[in-house]
Amino acid sequence: MQAIMAEAPHLARRMAGNMPPSFEAIAGVPYGWRAAASVPGLFRIGDQAR
Repeated sequence: MQAIMAEAPHLARRMAGNMPPSFEAIAGVPYGWRAAASVPGLFRIGDQAR
């Protein structure tokens, strides 16, 4: 993460020097496992848009 933030100063500013204790996967998560419900005006992207 430090290397990525060194290459992406905008990300580094948004992180404000804080490192998350862990990371969640953004791929390979089946639909409905993460998003069991939705709210009006929230649109899914990627695999969950299917």
